[in-house]
Amino acid sequence: MAAVELEGACQHAAPGAQPTGRPGLFVRALRESNCIGASVLDVGSKPGMLAMLARVAGATRTAVVMRGEGATSRAVESDISVSSLDDLPTGSRFDFVATDDFGAFVVDSSVLATLRYASEKHLLPDGHRLPERFTLQLTPVASDELASIVGEWMNPFAEPNFSDFAEAAANSLHRVRAGRDDALSPTAAITSFDSDHDAYIGGSVTFHVERPGTCCGLIGTWIAHLTSNVTLTNSPWGSNPVPHDQCFLPFAAAIAVEPGDSIRATLHVAPKSRTVAWRCDIVDAAGVSLARFEHDTLQGAGTSPHDLLRLANNARPPRDDRFEIAIELLALVNGVSSFSELAHAMAASHPEAFSDRDQALTFVRSVLAPLIP
Repeated sequence: MAAVELEGACQHAAPGAQPTGRPGLFVRALRESNCIGASVLDVGSKPGMLAMLARVAGATRTAVVMRGEGATSRAVESDISVSSLDDLPTGSRFDFVATDDFGAFVVDSSVLATLRYASEKHLLPDGHRLPERFTLQLTPVASDELASIVGEWMNPFAEPNFSDFAEAAANSLHRVRAGRDDALSPTAAITSFDSDHDAYIGGSVTFHVERPGTCCGLIGTWIAHLTSNVTLTNSPWGSNPVPHDQCFLPFAAAIAVEPGDSIRATLHVAPKSRTVAWRCDIVDAAGVSLARFEHDTLQGAGTSPHDLLRLANNARPPRDDRFEIAIELLALVNGVSSFSELAHAMAASHPEAFSDRDQALTFVRSVLAPLIP
């Protein structure tokens, strides 16, 4: 998207109106923070969108840090484009450090560590982080589709049988798109913290069920506080949510609930290890316990039945174009050529497979790195 198109998308629709949508909210936040003439470090947006929006908001110097295959070649035009924070010029400092990569639940991503490291190394003493803070929210849900995420592991008659892994699936976080009708009670905030936070995160909240259903778990969502006045959210129950995955924290078994029942949820997070634990106590209107669940990602599967099948001992890898290219790459290894030189050769000989040298380099590393003692 060209800068002029972004500018047009972010203009006020009418006198006194505020820009809306994800790009518009970032521009509004930058303008409220006096971005005119400022420098902005964009860490992780794709393809360097925040650097482009910063120019729209009046910034005069921008830098983009993008990871992944061909990242820097896909980044928008900027004063500096690198693939790692460590590649930025030594001593470079910025008025703003910004990102829009929050994961599905913040704590399931590296955003806190990235913002903390970028702020320590490259933010001016009176600089700003965007977002400034995060609020995490939970919503109890009833949904056949969400319940099947754990349920697909539990079928003892399935072939192959993965029922032994059901407990691990129930201790994993899952990226989903929840529907507005899935909620059993209103969303509640469980904790709030600065965007460079690196200590324990946690809290508790009690939900009062408002409709009958079979509760299969919790949906985790975020509110990103870009400034004190500008926020965006991935909650489908929020106001003007951005289209983004949410995080499903499942229960080991779905439990039928009725209006008047209560669900007490507790969340514990260790950001540095990205370990997440959640506990839920479900009681009926008379205070009688219906169920109790305790889950944590240390016991999680981190995969799916499909992924396990790909790694099974009897899996048959296909002899496709990718394998043929890998065989050709192995033949080029001579103990002298570097990863970079091998990537250059592969990109030149297979332009149909690699859009640029960075993509070829990622492929070379994925094939050869496990073979290096």
